[in-house]
Amino acid sequence: MAANSILHSERVGRFAAPHRRAGSRLYAWMALAAALIIFAGFARTFYLRSSFGAPPLSALLVVHGIVMTGWFVLFFVQVWLVGVGRTDLHRRVGVVGMIVAVLVLCVGVAAAIDAGRRGVSPPSGIVTPLTSVDVKPQLSSMVAKVHIQDGQFVKAGDLLITLDSRTDEANVAKARAQLAKDNAALADAQRQLARAQQLLAQKFISQGALDTAQALVDAQSAAVLADQAAIDAARVALSYARITAPVAGRAGAVSVSAGSAVQANLSTLVTITQLDPIAVAFSLPQRNLPDALAALGVSLAIDDFGTGYSSLAYLKKFPISKLKIDRAFVMGLPADEGDRAIVGATIAMAQALKLSVVAEGVETDAQRDFLQGLHCEAFQGFLCSPGLAAEDFDKLYATLPKS
Repeated sequence: MAANSILHSERVGRFAAPHRRAGSRLYAWMALAAALIIFAGFARTFYLRSSFGAPPLSALLVVHGIVMTGWFVLFFVQVWLVGVGRTDLHRRVGVVGMIVAVLVLCVGVAAAIDAGRRGVSPPSGIVTPLTSVDVKPQLSSMVAKVHIQDGQFVKAGDLLITLDSRTDEANVAKARAQLAKDNAALADAQRQLARAQQLLAQKFISQGALDTAQALVDAQSAAVLADQAAIDAARVALSYARITAPVAGRAGAVSVSAGSAVQANLSTLVTITQLDPIAVAFSLPQRNLPDALAALGVSLAIDDFGTGYSSLAYLKKFPISKLKIDRAFVMGLPADEGDRAIVGATIAMAQALKLSVVAEGVETDAQRDFLQGLHCEAFQGFLCSPGLAAEDFDKLYATLPKS
């Protein structure tokens, strides 16, 4: 019995060894595939963020992704070592895996803290068109021709769709013919009125006959005016057969084709979306506002610097390009020693920070000369000019020297 058991165990061992080797190969391929998938996903995210203008990933996030990839590789290597029966190497790799796992945890915590400090938040931008217009027909007719395609960009006034205008063209021709007929009748009525006036002067007819001739002329004149209005109305109806773009933009899906029947003010032929300009709205933390303003090329000037809520911290937080010294420090120049010190220090600080300076409330030549001696770039106040209307300001600006 003992010999049979030993023989059975050897047979089982022989049969199990190939299975372990096959399993180890499978686990090795799984480890390699998992590492490649993780690395490819991380590389794709980094590429998309850098290619489309998103802020690049921080160094800690990059390190965290690399360490995570290494940890997954070690995990599947451990599984593979178990499959091949290398328990000695399994223990050593397990120790390394524990160290890497602790490193993953530490780097992840550091990356989260860094992300909070940077104010990283998920993108929440909303891009909406300026306006969208549903183009509908003004009359019930048949579509004769479609001049645009789906997604085509059009300008205001471009021809979009032409409706069947044969009936409206016939109405215009009919109204013109009626006008010509009534003009002829009016001319005949005017001749009869002139003849009646001559006969009345010679006392061949009565006043009543003249009044009748005048009434006929008035009636024909009214008929001519009505014919002209009918022609205008027919032309307006004919113009509705040419449907043009009310605004510039991108045409959506065209819902009709040649031969389609449309109803007045009911059938939407196409929707035009005005994309230029577009309204863009982004939500971002307040601490990211300075970076956003700088990216947009926006520069700021601090008014009444040195008083109120103005602070030196603004010079660091925001993209400041100009300081305006409050008039409270300019009024005492050049006699007041304190004002001289404050203004001089402010101008020196601005020059060190490469900021331009404007002095407010300059009213005397002495104040201007003192500021000029400190290399103040510009001033405003009554010495230059009092408040002016727009027209007067244009005239004054034309006389100023160009820098």
